Amino acid sequence: MFSFSRSLSYIHIFVDNSNLFIGAQLGQGINGQQDAATRINVANLVKIIEKDKRIRSIKTRIVGGSTPPRNARVWTEWKKCDYICLLGERSFNNKV
Repeated sequence: MFSFSRSLSYIHIFVDNSNLFIGAQLGQGINGQQDAATRINVANLVKIIEKDKRIRSIKTRIVGGSTPPRNARVWTEWKKCDYICLLGERSFNNKV
């Protein structure tokens, strides 16, 4: 006979903060323009991302993005949700 053990699947979450915020801002301004004042509630987003996941199954939580500024509140919000923040400087071509 076969014996099946219940194995635990590990979950690794990676978030691109720059694309996330730019995508949220597109179409929110006057005449569908980008509205730089639009913000995302990080804690609510994390609840959506991690919904129905067993917390002990989540082994990696990483969010990446570019600076400036390194002390922006968004990075504090990600850290409060147990995400590791990987930050890089923007290049001349506006790429990390």
